Amino acid sequence: MATNYCCIISWAFLFCVLICEAFEDAQSHVKPPGMRPAPKLTYDFSACSLDISRHCVPVVQVTDLTLLQCLIDAGLQDNSLSPGCQQTLWNIKLNLTLDAQFLNIAAKYCQKEFNQFPECRVVSPVDQQQNRAHMLSCMAERKENMSAGQCRDFLTQIEMFVFTDFRLIGRFVTACKDDVVKLNCGQLVLSSDVRGEMHSQGATLDCLMRKLVEHPDQELISRQCRHEITRIAELQSDDFHLDRTLFFACRDDRERFCRDVWSGDGRVLQCLINHRTDRGMSSDCASALLLREQMIASDYHISHPLVRACQKEVEKYKCAPQDQSSDSMYYLLSYVLLCLENVLHLGMLTTSTVITNNNSSVYFILLMLLIVTSIVLFSLGIAVDRDCQAQIVEHRRMLMSDYRLAPELIITCARDLETYCKKEAADGSKALHCLMKASQMHPTEMNPSCIQAIVGVLKVADVSTNYKVDEVLYNDCKSIIENECQSDVSNEADMLSCLMNHLDSPDLSEECENRILEIQYFLSRDFTLDSQLYEACRKDAVEKCHAQKNWHETSVGSKGIMGPEPGYLVLTCLYRHAYDEVDAKLSASCLKEVRRVMRERSVSVRLMPEIADACFNDLAEKCSRKTGVGEELMCLQEMFQKLEPNCQDAVRKYTMMQSRDFRLNQALSKACRQVVKIYCLEFAHEEVDNGDIMDCLLEHKGVPEMNHKCRAYVSHTELISMKDYRFTFKFRQACRSDVEQYCTSKTDNADKYSRSNVVHCLSEILIVRIMLGEGPELKKECRKQLRAEYLKLDNAERIIDPELMDVCEADISKNGCQLYETTMLVTECLKEHKLDLEPACRKYIFRKEKLEFNDNTFDGMLQRVCSTEIRKLCSNVGHENVLHCLEGHKDDLAMSDDCAELVSKRQHEQASDIRLMPVLYSSCSKEIRELCKNEYALLKSFPDEDIQGKVIGCLRQWLTEDNSKMSDKCRVELKHVIYNTELDPTLDIPFYSACKSELDRLCADGYATGIGGHRGILECIKARYAEGTVKDETCKQQILRVMKEELADIHLDVNLYQACAMDVRHYCDDVQSGDSKILSCLLSAAQSSNARLSDECRSKLQDRQLIWAKAIKERRDVRPPETVVEFAHFVAGSPARSSLLLALMMSLLIFFACGMVCGRITRRIRRDLKNR
Repeated sequence: MATNYCCIISWAFLFCVLICEAFEDAQSHVKPPGMRPAPKLTYDFSACSLDISRHCVPVVQVTDLTLLQCLIDAGLQDNSLSPGCQQTLWNIKLNLTLDAQFLNIAAKYCQKEFNQFPECRVVSPVDQQQNRAHMLSCMAERKENMSAGQCRDFLTQIEMFVFTDFRLIGRFVTACKDDVVKLNCGQLVLSSDVRGEMHSQGATLDCLMRKLVEHPDQELISRQCRHEITRIAELQSDDFHLDRTLFFACRDDRERFCRDVWSGDGRVLQCLINHRTDRGMSSDCASALLLREQMIASDYHISHPLVRACQKEVEKYKCAPQDQSSDSMYYLLSYVLLCLENVLHLGMLTTSTVITNNNSSVYFILLMLLIVTSIVLFSLGIAVDRDCQAQIVEHRRMLMSDYRLAPELIITCARDLETYCKKEAADGSKALHCLMKASQMHPTEMNPSCIQAIVGVLKVADVSTNYKVDEVLYNDCKSIIENECQSDVSNEADMLSCLMNHLDSPDLSEECENRILEIQYFLSRDFTLDSQLYEACRKDAVEKCHAQKNWHETSVGSKGIMGPEPGYLVLTCLYRHAYDEVDAKLSASCLKEVRRVMRERSVSVRLMPEIADACFNDLAEKCSRKTGVGEELMCLQEMFQKLEPNCQDAVRKYTMMQSRDFRLNQALSKACRQVVKIYCLEFAHEEVDNGDIMDCLLEHKGVPEMNHKCRAYVSHTELISMKDYRFTFKFRQACRSDVEQYCTSKTDNADKYSRSNVVHCLSEILIVRIMLGEGPELKKECRKQLRAEYLKLDNAERIIDPELMDVCEADISKNGCQLYETTMLVTECLKEHKLDLEPACRKYIFRKEKLEFNDNTFDGMLQRVCSTEIRKLCSNVGHENVLHCLEGHKDDLAMSDDCAELVSKRQHEQASDIRLMPVLYSSCSKEIRELCKNEYALLKSFPDEDIQGKVIGCLRQWLTEDNSKMSDKCRVELKHVIYNTELDPTLDIPFYSACKSELDRLCADGYATGIGGHRGILECIKARYAEGTVKDETCKQQILRVMKEELADIHLDVNLYQACAMDVRHYCDDVQSGDSKILSCLLSAAQSSNARLSDECRSKLQDRQLIWAKAIKERRDVRPPETVVEFAHFVAGSPARSSLLLALMMSLLIFFACGMVCGRITRRIRRDLKNR
């Protein structure tokens, strides 16, 4: 730095020599301020003595140059120089460049450079003034390409004075004269003896610049003048002091914000630009800086730091435009930035072919094509200098700081700014975010070209890569960024994700939330805007989603708008592939990124364009008040059946994905985080939980850790799953083919996909298959999942089955069932009042009973209450048939009272219809069709109604009248049913219905029910029947029927068999059971003198004989055998008469055969004794 300073002093001395040679007529000297000795000055500054005393006291080294610089600065700052001094300064500056020796001095120091740049030599042999102006401006333009030396230092000194007045810059005067006059930016007179105020033309260049940037769509300024304005701006950008208007407008601000920044290489200008929007920045400086920024936006050459840092890369990768067309200047900085970002993300691309078309519309299309290439492949590692990378970030931040720096925004968004952002437009810094918000709130009213322009700015800014380029976002979210996210984020690219994850944080301000959503709104609509997503998924997007393989190619959207990508279609395609249940083949890195963005953007429907666009009207009409995190989607899901078809389809597709990944429901996942951590941790680490976490949350819905908000979200998920079976991933995955084949394809019902309808359809298929072995068979996985869905409905804390509420609401209220907490308990309550229910409700309950009895695993109450008994007593029985097993152990000591009571209750439910007895139905299906045709017709006519035991009654009748037509399997199962009715006569619906009044009258007191329920009732009514106190004829007939069934098999007369069990084993052990054989054996033994029955058995037989004696009068076929004649009558009237007669005939035949073979067994006596 010391060397540079010495060099400057040396060239200052040389320049003083030049001045002495040019102006030998100087006459006097001016005494410098202070006590310093007076130096020898070349110029006559006597007219400026007072001005020097007032403004130049701080000058340490008094020379012609330092005094000239001081006075010029003072005059430009406040225009306080005296007229005489101003005239003196003007003469010095003008003579400096008009003197004939100027070219000689320039040639002396710049001979080498003139040879290097021959185009800067004399252009006119006649006009020396034009030659000097041309030489000065030409060499100044090429100063940066010169090596350090005399010429460069000479030009640096000259520039300081030349740029205090544009009239000293040669070609500009000629090129812009007409434009200055036309636009009222001042008056140019080309005479060499012009005199005037030194500041009279100072604002002319600023005026032209403002006209240029404020009306980029209008040809207000000629092309040659534009070029000269840009050229001058390029020269001024090198050193802050060269731009005199900016220098004096920002001198105080420079001291305030950039005190420690060294002048040169555009550093001071860039520092001031970075602070332009700061609160302490003066309005004059801010206005001047904005103008310079707008010029930089129109031509990257005007930004000296960018040119200096990136010129090598710009040339290497051909990022510079190939022409200087009027259109290209609007986008030049954007183009260069994007090209350089291409190098960072994509690697070297031949971009020079893009900017060869001068047509404005085509150029914009090509620009947009190039824009999208700037976001992606950092991983390729293409070398870009660190300083260049830093400058790219700085200029991205600059373009994002003010909408006025983007000509396309000015052109296309004027109306929208006036309509939605009038207040913000005045400031500029927040106008872009205002437009982004308006795009969300009024997407159909905004100018599509304006939205396209916003996308272009965001692509250049590349906010997803570095959030800091968006100062509005940074300032509004500073507290979250510097606190919650500081430890969570390792690089700038992850910051937006962190902010999204804290969107519902109480510490997040409303302003920050708005800024985040405004950015994410556009990221969610363009695949290329999220650099992390694009980097991971570019290949998959090209292969699977028809994304453009080369970003230089274009595509046409559905509305005919040319663009780099067909809107959000690529994103939607990636979303679908990420959760494809059949063919999900995205790469691992892409799959992870797609799921990340989907989970983050699930907080708002506005970030789901596939839903937001399809549901625009439904959101406005049905969900306008739902504005919280996730509330809009929840509202749409709740209103699912009422949505427009397109909206319904979009919501269904997203909800299907949500059912597979609970993290897509951000509100749910955050509210239930503690419950998941404690109870569902085994599923929490899965990339996609496939519905496991929701099942876990439903299972633990009553735990104390589940807060009100979590419970509400879980209940919401339960409710919406009822609207469409496809909203439950496991159900959809396991049963899709069965549902499509057997259920939905056979009906056009609008609710054919509702979970209740699908469960009902699949249940019917399952029942038919179990009972009859007919019809289609559900896949094992579908049957398993059908059971899970059925139990989830039953275990719901409130009634979520819409069919149950539709058909049973009145009955629930009437019978007080609304007091129960779960659907299962409500259903149990309704079962207890089944005979009193309305027909529709009764049908609903019967359908549930059919399923539960045909497959006991669907009976959640039985599985829960009897879980221990099932494990201990029925472990070798399939869980679908455990009720049959438990019935056989009802009197077992291992059976708990609760389980025994429930089993008894289930038996009573079964008794109403044979379809609730799957074992009996399947065993006797042939007999039902052939022997009970009328009853079978009832089954067909009333598939969802119980027929009160009519089929069972028919089978029981055939058992006692002619069981030869029944299979052994059917007889065995029917006897099992009869045996249960003997233990509990209330299970015999015809008997209990006919005798209930008599039982209440005659057997209400004095008879213990005994173990297993109502066993004593039957003994009581039989005794009363024998006494003749039973008056009801229908009841008498039912008693006689029961007695006939007992006569068919002693095992069916439970009390008699228990009393005579030991005697049966002793005397009738070899007698085959059935057909009254054991009973006949016992009666014979009772009459034999050689047999000795137990007292209990003999007493019980005597009781039965009294009853039979009474019955013989009512119905002879129930009389037991006593004498040979009565036995013959008994046999003739017995329902097993055929078997008895056959047995009798076989006995006689055997006896006769033995006699024929063995002879007589009595001793022969003499005839005389016989005739005596």
